[in-house]
Amino acid sequence: HDEGAVVHDGSRASENPRDPVLHYHPTTRPGARLPHAWLERSGIRVSTLDLVDGLGFSLIVGHNDVQWAVAAREASARCGVLIDVHPIGGPDGWIDIDAAWRSVREVGDDGCVLVRPDRHVAWRSVGLAVDPTEALCRVLETVLHRE
Repeated sequence: HDEGAVVHDGSRASENPRDPVLHYHPTTRPGARLPHAWLERSGIRVSTLDLVDGLGFSLIVGHNDVQWAVAAREASARCGVLIDVHPIGGPDGWIDIDAAWRSVREVGDDGCVLVRPDRHVAWRSVGLAVDPTEALCRVLETVLHRE
């Protein structure tokens, strides 16, 4: 999980001595499988895992999503890859029903988690990048091995 189509953020893997195959530790650390959390919008309840359709990348953002949404559109056009943006929180976003996403997301309200089509985290930004579009483009180029 730690190698391949990921861009590391400098965080260290969990030092959990328990067998990671038998004891799952939810994390958004690049390379990890996206953690499950229940979300709801307009009476529809879905898992965070359901936000990823398996056809393109998904960018999960907080309620301060405007700049990341613009960056995703621009990076998608530049790199020729689909990036679906999913805000959690805010008036138009998914509702984090029991705060489970907040407890496992490991990024701030102005951060994001980029998820590959296979539901593994490709990259995350703890907060808003200085230039979100450039950050996303750079990450996509690395993940897609286009550098």
